[in-house]
Amino acid sequence: MASSRPPSRFYGQILRARVGDGRGNVKVRPVVVVTPDEEIVPGEPLDVVCVSTQIEHPIPDHHVELPWRNPRHPKTGLDRSNVAKVDWLVTIEEGDIIGDLGHVPPARMFAIRDALRRRTEGSGQDEERPSS
Repeated sequence: MASSRPPSRFYGQILRARVGDGRGNVKVRPVVVVTPDEEIVPGEPLDVVCVSTQIEHPIPDHHVELPWRNPRHPKTGLDRSNVAKVDWLVTIEEGDIIGDLGHVPPARMFAIRDALRRRTEGSGQDEERPSS
């Protein structure tokens, strides 16, 4: 018998989700859940940072490289060179989520957390988070 409960989500989880780019275009892309576990409520919106294969060189300190492998990394599920763009923070709904890919290893999640903290402290206030 199928459960009507939404799937369990967790901090550091990598999901595939429909996300807007801020210019009206919506694309399915990997995202990393940055909502702390204690604030996650099943079925409620999640804060995520977007993952992109568009990598700047040198890599800015607010972009965090994530492990990948072709055909797929065993932990992250990512199959191309990429970065988590901490400056691309959005809120997604359960209906935006297409599926699960994997999770960010702890050391990389610490780097994401630190980059988010620097970004928030640098602005002096909480950031506006566009919805997808």
